[in-house]
Formats: sequence, structure tokens, C-alpha cells
Amino acid sequence: GSGKKIKVGVGSDNYPFSYINFDTGAYEGCEIELVQHFANAYGYEPEFIDGTYEACELGVSSGKLDMSFYGCSELYREDVELSGMATVSDGYFPMDIVFIEIEDPEKVKIQTVIDY
Repeated sequence: GSGKKIKVGVGSDNYPFSYINFDTGAYEGCEIELVQHFANAYGYEPEFIDGTYEACELGVSSGKLDMSFYGCSELYREDVELSGMATVSDGYFPMDIVFIEIEDPEKVKIQTVIDY
């Protein structure tokens, strides 16, 4: 591309949001598509930089990253915005967290890859 570089922190193992396609070595996922759409619309060329959520948050706060896309960003909104260095968008994927309790653990068989 001919646009200005924009450094974007993402997770490489955050399927289906952002991950590396091992066949092509390229980043893929819905967050990657959002970044590419933004970059195309505003004349940027994204450079994806892999990191944990915390590393991406620090990268944005320190100015080493221009932006970060991470599936769990909504959870940290207050902490990030209190730093005064970045803002967090509204959520773009509903992610309710639930607890699951097994009624009778004796009746549950956990299968692993080895079982197959």
C-alpha cells in the first residue's frame, strides 16, 4: 500500500477476532477486517503487532502503538480511559460471561485429544 503506516496491536490467538492463518502466515479475523477497512478509508497501511491485551494497552498508552483491537477491550474501559492516554470504543461483540456448574460430576466424562 501507499498509505502512512499505522501500528495496530492485536492478539494472534484470539479467534475469531484476530489470529494468524498458519497456511498463509497472515493475520485474519473480524478485528483485522475492521482495521483494514478503517485503513483503506483513511489512507493508512496497517502494521499488525502481536501482543497480550496488557502489552497492547501499554503500547497505546506509551505511543508505541497507534491503536489496539482486542476482543476483551470493553472489560478494561475505565482503567484505560482513566490513564488519559486512550479511549475505548463501545463494544462491538456482546460477550456475556456465565458460570456453569456440573450437577453430577460423576456422570461427566472429560475427553481430551488423547481420547480420540
